[in-house]
Amino acid sequence: MENLEDRKHAQLLEILKSTRSISHYDSKTLKTLIPQITVAAVLVFPNIVVGIIYAYSAILIPQLMEAQNSTDPNVLRVSKSESSWITSSAMLSMPIGAITGGIIMDSIGRLNLLKLMVLPCVAGFVIIATAVNVPMLIVGRMLTGIALVWGLN
Repeated sequence: MENLEDRKHAQLLEILKSTRSISHYDSKTLKTLIPQITVAAVLVFPNIVVGIIYAYSAILIPQLMEAQNSTDPNVLRVSKSESSWITSSAMLSMPIGAITGGIIMDSIGRLNLLKLMVLPCVAGFVIIATAVNVPMLIVGRMLTGIALVWGLN
């Protein structure tokens, strides 16, 4: 009986030893911290993008409305109705993103879907940044909405 307890105690000690951090990362030098910081930043990136996509219209719409009083001919003219479409277009594309995201995730996996999320995200923000009319803004927001859902999967 005592032998069994000794083995269980030894197994417990082995488990506790295995949970310690890797000795390579125990030192707190910049060289050993950079890989950890890089991994943490990469893992947080989809969450940051989701927050930016949600909050972007809160920044964009007031700036567009303020620019309506400008005499500059290059200013994008936006009505209140169009600004509502710009704001909600990311959310309108979410069902499309959810369906396509589920199908893609089943075929290539969750991690690869997170990697693929970059494509509609970058494309959407490039379209938004280069928009010369409201439909371009809406299409860009819809692409970022798809990326948002893919990032949440």
